[in-house]
Amino acid sequence: MKTILLIDDEEEYLSLISPRIEKWGYSVASFLEGKKALEYLQSNKPDIMLLDLGLPDISGMKVLLETKTKYPEIAVWVVSAFNDPDLRAQAIKLKADDFITKPFLPGELKVKLQEYFNQRNNLEKEG
Repeated sequence: MKTILLIDDEEEYLSLISPRIEKWGYSVASFLEGKKALEYLQSNKPDIMLLDLGLPDISGMKVLLETKTKYPEIAVWVVSAFNDPDLRAQAIKLKADDFITKPFLPGELKVKLQEYFNQRNNLEKEG
């Protein structure tokens, strides 16, 4: 089963999106703090991390940098309420795989996840 790691400081967001993602057939791990998510990564390797930048304990950019440095195989999708071109550029420079602006419709996320895994499966078949 594919695993999605959610990191967001809004508990309400996590409680709304986690069950939907599970309903789509994915396993979900969710954290309100970046440090706890990084601890999780020491023994778990999710397929995709959905990472909010505004975390209460450490910068989301720091979580992005550490994840991509230690675990480059994990796709990191930055999720932010700020559609700031400079923020987007900084995230991409740190090797974020995508940048999603909140709010978004759950159906849009479902399609993005399906497309990502279909593309990844095709690449694995070719390789």
